[in-house]
Parts: sequence; C-alpha cells; structure tokens
Amino acid sequence: MKKAQKPQPKKIKKLVRRPIRHLWLLLPLALIIWSLWPQPAEVRVLSLNPDLLDAGLVQDCPLLSRLTQYEFELKLPQKIWKGEEANLMLTLRAPEGSVRLSDQQLSACSLALETNLAADDLSVEPGNILIEPFVGNVSQVFLYALSLPAADSAAGDLWISAAVKPLAAASAQRLPLFSIPVVVSAAAIFGLPPALVRYLALLIMLIPLAVSFRRRLLGRE
Repeated sequence: MKKAQKPQPKKIKKLVRRPIRHLWLLLPLALIIWSLWPQPAEVRVLSLNPDLLDAGLVQDCPLLSRLTQYEFELKLPQKIWKGEEANLMLTLRAPEGSVRLSDQQLSACSLALETNLAADDLSVEPGNILIEPFVGNVSQVFLYALSLPAADSAAGDLWISAAVKPLAAASAQRLPLFSIPVVVSAAAIFGLPPALVRYLALLIMLIPLAVSFRRRLLGRE
C-alpha cells in the first residue's frame, strides 16, 4: 500500500491563509454595515382636542376647524450617529375622505403653524423655528436636520403653535397646540464616528487585495 502523502508546506500555508484573508475582509465589511445601520426612532401620533380651543374662534375660522381633524405624526430620532445628521419630521395628515375647503372658507381667516425646537447642545437646521401657512392640504411636513457636534446627548422641547387671524381681526391670536419633549443621544462605534470607521474599514479591506494583486503580478499565485 502507498503511504498517504504529507501536505506540502506551501499548500498548508495556502489553506491557512485563505480563511484569514476571508476573515480580514468580513470583519471590516461588518463594521461598514454596522456604521450604515439606521439608528432607532420613535413615532408619536397626536391629535388636537377641540374642547381646549376657543369655540368661537374655531367657528369663525374654518381653517382652524379643519386643523382639529388632522393627525400629527412626529418621527423623532432617539440616537444620532456621532458626526452625522438625523431627521426629525412632523407630518400633518388630513382625515380620509375630507373635502377641500372652498375659496370663501379659505379667505375667512388666515392660519400659520409654527414649530420651535428648543434644545441645548443640539445643532438644528435650517433653524430652530419653522413657520408655514396652513391651507388645508392633504398633508404638510415640517423637517429638521439634527446633529450633536460636541455633546453626547441633548434634551429640549418641540413647541407647536398656531397663529390665527380672522378676517375682521386686527391682529393674529397665538394658540399653543403641543409641547413635546425631545431627548437624543450620540451613537459611536468603539468611540469613533461612523465615517472614520468606514474609512478605516475600507483601508483594511484594501490591504489583502493589494497584496494578492501584487503576488499575481509577480507570478507567485
């Protein structure tokens, strides 16, 4: 009987080198996927209580009456990747099957919605205060871009109010609608921003590829 041949040292090196090479590629790839993974967000759905508003003002302003039927959906990030931005989005949605207001109803008063995001250590774009007219569209969106440039967390409040001005009134009346607490914290990978982690991971992945390419050029594999 022929004796089994022992593996040659060169073949052993190749067998050992392949799983190491695969591991060298998979670990940085996992870090890149981790750095791109979306952070958790909280969704809150709010609605106005008409009983808390001035009944006469609601009756005189069809736009305000229409607003009481809307659903306010707030998507609030709980964590933000360090050095990056996340969106805070407030969406107003009209009830299904609602009929658009007539021109006469729209001209009976003017109504503007204001959101004010007041939070220390939180960078807010395009600014803390957003003001948009409300004309009874099917949906309306208020969008903020948030980041934590120098802090690990931030806390504050999102104030939502309405400015109502009936046609015969001399000035607008301000109505507070909601006050929503906002708390966000920074997320990092081993204490590093995800952008830096992606850069380092790509650099690590390129090393075995460069070595393999060099070996092929030299005719060693």
